[in-house]
Amino acid sequence: QNTDPARMAMIEELIKRDRSDTEKSLDEYEKLVSDDTDRRMLATDRDLFQQLTRAEEELITLSRANKNEEARMLLREKGLPVYEKLDKALEEHGDYNIKLAEQGAKAAADEYSSTRTWGIIVITVVSCAIFVFMLIISRMISAPVTKAAALAETMAQGNFTAKLDIAQQ
Repeated sequence: QNTDPARMAMIEELIKRDRSDTEKSLDEYEKLVSDDTDRRMLATDRDLFQQLTRAEEELITLSRANKNEEARMLLREKGLPVYEKLDKALEEHGDYNIKLAEQGAKAAADEYSSTRTWGIIVITVVSCAIFVFMLIISRMISAPVTKAAALAETMAQGNFTAKLDIAQQ
């Protein structure tokens, strides 16, 4: 039971600041809403917060009038039940957000795995294509050299009439 006007003004200012912070947080969260369920849950959170704010206003009015017994009854019958509903709604909303985050993480992991698999496939195909290309080029280069070496061997054995056919294909 506190009837000191300065103390009551300080308490009311703290309540006002906390309300403002909560409303700002709800507004910021609204920008991040991900689906209709999230939107409905936020609407429920806001509605219960407004109910709690109205109950707080009634409590402050009764406290200022020094009607402490009525304030206690209001707190028991209206304030605490709304607070408990709000607490439960916020907990459910938090659990829903955790579920969404887990689904997002799984989707990201699946996408990463799929991208990695496709990357490996592309690298393998490109590597095979390069290998085949290099094989063809090496044969194109080595075939005339092999023919020239065979001609040189034939000439070394004294056959100077042999001809070198180096027509490109």
